[in-house]
Amino acid sequence: MKTPRAGSPDFVSRLIAQLRGADLAAVPLFGENARRLADNLEWRIANPQADGYDIRPTGDDEADRVAVADFLSKAARGGAHLAPSWTRTFSEAMSWLVRNRHDLSIKAVVVGANAAFDSSLALLANEQGIDAAYDALVQPSGPQEPGETSDLKRALDRLRKARLQNRGEDTRRE
Repeated sequence: MKTPRAGSPDFVSRLIAQLRGADLAAVPLFGENARRLADNLEWRIANPQADGYDIRPTGDDEADRVAVADFLSKAARGGAHLAPSWTRTFSEAMSWLVRNRHDLSIKAVVVGANAAFDSSLALLANEQGIDAAYDALVQPSGPQEPGETSDLKRALDRLRKARLQNRGEDTRRE
């Protein structure tokens, strides 16, 4: 188990700093979500609620990583009354990134959000890295639409379509 060096911040404090310093300006909502999540993590640590969503840093990076990933996953799947202010998609992406030890970047958030619906993409990211998974994600799956030039737009469109398809499958299962 990895523990921080004496005097170095714990995992949760480092994650909060990463969220605050992340350059996610290419998707402004992601930048706002990162700030909201950082605010919530700080608040939850300072104000335990005994509600199953508390995060109590232990000083053990691995245990804290798992606790944060579990918190994010639970927050993404909570009912409407528990919907995180940083959005379900961002929560799922961050849970996947934290659990799989990937650094925070715009590409990583997009890959992480898509990895929730695409296990082959998740495997590619874990084996070959975020850049390889992002490159695979943004490859045109067919003829390019007229005027389509943004890899990021293509990746976000695929995420939107996957979420809609997943929502339809959930409805059919009920």
